[in-house]
Amino acid sequence: MWIKVNPGSDRSNFSTLYHLNGNEVPSDYVNLGDRVLCAFPMYNEIYYVNYDINTGNTNLYRTLAFFGKEGVWGYLHHSYSSLL
Repeated sequence: MWIKVNPGSDRSNFSTLYHLNGNEVPSDYVNLGDRVLCAFPMYNEIYYVNYDINTGNTNLYRTLAFFGKEGVWGYLHHSYSSLL
């Protein structure tokens, strides 16, 4: 996915880059499968969110900082495997 952060944009709240889930009720975020692939920018970080079936964690995430990258196009690759 290609993204560009516009200079001066307000990043104090979550915005959705993409959000794919495996639930019949997409607004339900408390079960495994709610966040199969999703990413949210907030402040100067992009949150990659998923879940961990082994621990039951429905909100497992990692962040990627993008300081000084305003106005520049960037490519994000985020993949998923059900085999892991």
